[in-house]
Amino acid sequence: MQLALGTVQLGMPYGIANAQGMPDEQTAVDILRAACECGMRWIDTAAAYGVSEATLGSALPRAWSGDAPRIATKFVLDEALAPAAQLDAALEKLRRDRIEALLLHRETDIDHPCFAEFAALAQNGRVESVGVSIYAPQIALRGLEAGLQCLQVPLNLFDTASIDAGVLKKAAETGARVFVRSIFLQGLFFLKPDHPRAQAIPGASAALAALEAFCQKHAVEPQTLALAFGALLGEDAVIVLGAENASQVRSNAALAIEAEKHRELAARWLRERPAIPPNVTNPGTWPRVAA
Repeated sequence: MQLALGTVQLGMPYGIANAQGMPDEQTAVDILRAACECGMRWIDTAAAYGVSEATLGSALPRAWSGDAPRIATKFVLDEALAPAAQLDAALEKLRRDRIEALLLHRETDIDHPCFAEFAALAQNGRVESVGVSIYAPQIALRGLEAGLQCLQVPLNLFDTASIDAGVLKKAAETGARVFVRSIFLQGLFFLKPDHPRAQAIPGASAALAALEAFCQKHAVEPQTLALAFGALLGEDAVIVLGAENASQVRSNAALAIEAEKHRELAARWLRERPAIPPNVTNPGTWPRVAA
């Protein structure tokens, strides 16, 4: 697996386990510098991530050394603003002439009247590949059939829907790149089953208790097992990991190395895990709970 730095935290408070809020600009520089030093070569962002794109544009020149990072960003289609104009806005914020991946941030936009115009952006020299970020595996399969060159999908110890539906297999056949988000299920795996935020999600405490018991039995941390699952996805899968500070970036990178030794354990979890309620795997259904 490859690691990408997820940067929603650079633009807005994010994550069920986030206790620090949005970092200031110096912390953003430190996060990016740590990602570079840890060998991450992809950065994931989006127009919807608050000031994330603009923060990257200002912080990257101070933080990154060597080859420039590969950037994936996302936006939703809007009939009032052409896809090319939205790309212009993203490039201006990022202070880049081109980016490596541009994805639709709303999966239903593959049926939008401007979809063909969006897909054509891959031919203009400013975007290496275009794709879609999905929840529903069926949308991912439709996108691949339409010729999209990249996908972002949620995958983790609780949610393997895109694997079960054959999305990763189809992506490998077509040569499409797969970005994997929610490997820690937006921080849920960092919570204990009795944490108020976990208890507020119906079924989450029971699922976390099962995961905790499995991890205790096999002497492995849930975060390590989560990244071991990521390692099962293959060397070409790009795992998007956010961070609130530079220490978390380094910790995630170290965990990824440790996780390689636990692939079989992750596979065993997948065979033995209990049924996980769909609302647990979809953060969009989670209630908002104060810290």
